Amino acid sequence: MAISLAQVKDTILDFFFPPFCVSCRQNGEWICADCLSKRRQESTWQCLVCDQTQDRHAICPACQHKQPLKGIFISGHFDEVMQRTVHAFKYQSSSVLAKPLAHILADHLMSDPAFAALDRALTVLVPVPLHKSKQHLRGYNQSELLAKALLPLLPGLTVANAITRTRATASQMELDRHDRLQNMKAAFALVPTVDLKEKTVILIDDVATTGSTLFECAKALQPASPKTIWAAVLAHG
Repeated sequence: MAISLAQVKDTILDFFFPPFCVSCRQNGEWICADCLSKRRQESTWQCLVCDQTQDRHAICPACQHKQPLKGIFISGHFDEVMQRTVHAFKYQSSSVLAKPLAHILADHLMSDPAFAALDRALTVLVPVPLHKSKQHLRGYNQSELLAKALLPLLPGLTVANAITRTRATASQMELDRHDRLQNMKAAFALVPTVDLKEKTVILIDDVATTGSTLFECAKALQPASPKTIWAAVLAHG
């Protein structure tokens, strides 16, 4: 069996820089099995629109017509394990975490009947963009790395950078729900050359809290006339 250049590169990197769990520091894996087993799972989530009804995809049927998202695939809570891992992925130049995190999200997607029902040939992953100034400082867009790492795990899907961030926004971390929504208003624009007509779009991001970023991204995608817009995130919290 042929060995790819990427596999050779990974083998060399693992030899000189052995993986260790970014959560508990145990040697062997970037996210160890012990830490993964501690992740909190839910079968339903509180609706991010009305904040009342429970739904598997965090947007109840009554609220689906109030905004453009069909629902959100959420792999688990933003618990201590995921907080440490996502923080390292975003802020500590740990782009190597894209692959193990993609495995977590792919496993969740494949277990969801709604995802299984999608025609992958007509499904496009769209990473939530960073503003160019922030991406320059970070060196990469973590959502884009995550989306691309999903491709070999979920054959048939494609990735498109279909939206751009039109302005720099304040960090969402310290804002309340109202301010988060206002902070993201009109912060995204559609890339006009991308063809999404009658396709299923899945926005890819690391964490959803109020859903404000995902809602605004979905609004920006609407002029492209996609069939349906979903989102998929590693965690909610």
